[in-house]
Amino acid sequence: MGQFIGHMGGFFILAAAVMIAGMFFWDSGLVKDKRSVAAAGKTALLAAACGMVYYFLMTYMRNIFGGQTNFFDFGKIFTFFGADKLLNLYQTPSFKESVSGLNMPLFIYAVHFIGGAVFEQYAGTAMFLNFLAAAGGSVCISQIARDVLGDKAADQTVFAILALPFAFALFIPACFGIVFGLTACAAYALYKKRTVLYVILTIAAILTSKLGLLALLLLIPAKVPGLSDLARKLQNSRFFKNPYCCLGALLLILTINGFVIMLTMGGAI
Repeated sequence: MGQFIGHMGGFFILAAAVMIAGMFFWDSGLVKDKRSVAAAGKTALLAAACGMVYYFLMTYMRNIFGGQTNFFDFGKIFTFFGADKLLNLYQTPSFKESVSGLNMPLFIYAVHFIGGAVFEQYAGTAMFLNFLAAAGGSVCISQIARDVLGDKAADQTVFAILALPFAFALFIPACFGIVFGLTACAAYALYKKRTVLYVILTIAAILTSKLGLLALLLLIPAKVPGLSDLARKLQNSRFFKNPYCCLGALLLILTINGFVIMLTMGGAI
């Protein structure tokens, strides 16, 4: 019960901070297009819902492989991909450890300071920030897909990406969701030709994790002419227009994803 109260209290405070920031942007006139805001909100909720489904699956499988586990005991649930070590680093950060492996210090110290201000809920803060970043990155991807492929393909593209194997790692208290969000935002900035913003977001992604270096690869497709036309041609191909082919491919991807989650929670990966 104590873990539940602590995590939920932290979540509510962080959610209130996000809402206040959103109201500031709305009232200041920086956000003007209500339709775009509604579409972005829908996509963000879709990403959050996918994250919750993944969390329930991971918790359920942890109960199967590791015995009965408290739903909010993140230390027992997330024992893979280095998340268990990060949970300790959030509370007592060490610069040496924060630059080991794929780690970089920005996210670790951000969780340490924010989590310390929110009832010392470090793991819950890391979870919340990853959910928030994954939702924000999904919004950026949907905006690109909406411009290139149309409104109908926007949420479908996001769902297809979040259904890929290992996409569940975006919603654990590690750095993957943050890197995904920053990289997706960098891609959108590059798509809108906001070079300075792209550079800032790329630096932030790299300082979050060494995986952030992948944001530099965005420069390759940006230099390829006709990439948008190729995406439209693929969308209009017989495969993507055939609902049975699309649903069959999605079922195969989800099956593989479920198998990967099972192997991960069982300790095989």
